[in-house]
Amino acid sequence: MIGIYLGSGEGSLDFDAYTNAALAGWKPDVNDLDFVKWAQIAMEMMNVMREVDQAYGPLESERIVTTALAISRDAEVTKALEDLKKELKEAGATRS
Repeated sequence: MIGIYLGSGEGSLDFDAYTNAALAGWKPDVNDLDFVKWAQIAMEMMNVMREVDQAYGPLESERIVTTALAISRDAEVTKALEDLKKELKEAGATRS
């Protein structure tokens, strides 16, 4: 069984992205979710900036990314975080 919790209260849910990821990752033969497949579809369909901003707000998002950069030991993760930090900074400039 697949379910989507709609009572989160922190903002609108990207329903199409969440349901497509859940359905694509569902393995009915074992009644389980393929989390890797879910993440692949979610990354294709979701807008990272929208998700981060909705979950934490712009100032907290930037602090979280800065902290993650400070502890990152993986070059690919570091690059993704640097790109996200740049996007956060650019988005912040448009909000001001």
